[in-house]
Amino acid sequence: MPDDVNTDTPRPKKTSRIQAKMLDLSSVEHQAKSRYLNMDLNVFKLACEESWEELASAARQGRGDALIALTRLKGASRMAPKTYSETADLRKVLSDPEYRKGLENFMAKSGEDISSIERYLDKADYKKTASMPKDLVNSNLHEQGSYAIATGFTGYWAGFFAEFNLECKKGNAVRLNKFEDLETMMNFISGQNEFLWALLLLFKEMFADWPPGKIHQKSMSTLLLLEEQFVWLPAYAAKIYLTLEKAKQEGKAKAVHALSRMDLDIGILARRWALVSAVALYAAYIGTLSEDDKVYKDVRKNSQKLPAKSVIPHGEKVTLQALTEKGWGLHGKLVQVTGVVSNIGVSRKGGVYRTEFTLSDLTGEHQVQALAVYLNLAHRGMLDGCNVSINGTWEMASKLVDYPMIKINRVSLSNHKKESWLDYMATVVRPWFDLYPNSHNLIWSVRPENKEGEIAKESNKTGAGEIEFNKAFLYKGGK
Repeated sequence: MPDDVNTDTPRPKKTSRIQAKMLDLSSVEHQAKSRYLNMDLNVFKLACEESWEELASAARQGRGDALIALTRLKGASRMAPKTYSETADLRKVLSDPEYRKGLENFMAKSGEDISSIERYLDKADYKKTASMPKDLVNSNLHEQGSYAIATGFTGYWAGFFAEFNLECKKGNAVRLNKFEDLETMMNFISGQNEFLWALLLLFKEMFADWPPGKIHQKSMSTLLLLEEQFVWLPAYAAKIYLTLEKAKQEGKAKAVHALSRMDLDIGILARRWALVSAVALYAAYIGTLSEDDKVYKDVRKNSQKLPAKSVIPHGEKVTLQALTEKGWGLHGKLVQVTGVVSNIGVSRKGGVYRTEFTLSDLTGEHQVQALAVYLNLAHRGMLDGCNVSINGTWEMASKLVDYPMIKINRVSLSNHKKESWLDYMATVVRPWFDLYPNSHNLIWSVRPENKEGEIAKESNKTGAGEIEFNKAFLYKGGK
């Protein structure tokens, strides 16, 4: 009988290693799912209660959990190809009569039977075992990765809103006494937008040319870089908002115009930062896959062949004054306008669920009505007082209303994703972050909660509506 096996102290090393690794794959999956579901419930509860400090802490924990899960997934994916060789080794060991007898005696003392191992080996026949790495990836890593991304993205987006609301409660307005200070801030925001665009281009290059291991490594370091932006992004957004409100109160028209533009620009910056966060998490997951995995190959192919820039149509830039004065001259035209939101309301007129609001210029002299169908914009975080940029069709009359209004354009990502890498990536990460809310082409500035005790689901004053009402992900299997 071999030295390492006897009836008293047998040590079936091969069996324990394989079983431990198979259990590890399963535990990663269950832990990733459990962490996300628990976090999603907690985030909703804390946002509704406006418990911002607790939400900020929960969001940090979620981001950390996601990084741990993605790291463990990388380890699990490296283990998968070894399964067949270890199974073959186990078959060889059990073919030794003396080793087999000793193992049978040991298992009998433990109240178990060697047939449990044989059943595993019977299922793991050569053909099935040879394809096990691919099967493991398809059945485990995709689902695990999806929940890890959901946990991480919820941590980033909920963390941003928590920190933003905390900053707003401090009431620290930026002391911008000179117009040169405003110009410096504008240039900083513009520079940060360019930096995030450069990161997106880097991900395109990574997906197109880099091997999975290198993609995973760079993505994880990028996520840590995005973490650093928590130091200033929510704070700057809050201070610009507070300073704008102060300038309005003091009647400083020139400052109001400059700050309103910055208010919208940093709202755009926050959503681009959220997009980059989602793409970085997705890239870390892609980095856990093998090069022959279909998802990996699809991302590589599209990153190699598609041009980078979005092809989402944007309308001709016009003022609200031009809309009101030209009227029928612009009827049916796709236009792009900016303004301030007021009188936001949700209804179901004519059998169509919709959000309607008034869009005013900064003077308040010119106003138009705007409409989004099949969407509750208040529950996406757009509130009265937000600065907004809209791409939509100007209609003097329509089937929906009998007065002039701008109907917000709906984006067909399913078509555009075949023509643009950025639109393709917006589609890929859409289960976690909807860059175009329910396919609508608009963007707005960030605002704090002001529900003041109202029930969240019945309120139109929920600045953090996007984390209260949109789950980051529900796994449906597949890719």
